[in-house]
Amino acid sequence: MEEQLLMVLAGRAAEEAIYGQEEMSTINQRRLVMARRIVTKLVVASSMSDNPAIGPRTISIPVYKGSKRLNQ
Repeated sequence: MEEQLLMVLAGRAAEEAIYGQEEMSTINQRRLVMARRIVTKLVVASSMSDNPAIGPRTISIPVYKGSKRLNQ
């Protein structure tokens, strides 16, 4: 699926390089919709993976105490 995404985005980039942003065709909109669908499938597939490197993450929130910044 990654290759399909690359092809869709490469086609869009090529059209923009040749014709410019103002002269792009309506196919460009379909390319963006197709790219979004492919990315959605990739995200869903990776979230269902058993790989422990992929999964929920904890994001630290900076806490300021005086002039020092601490991560919580």
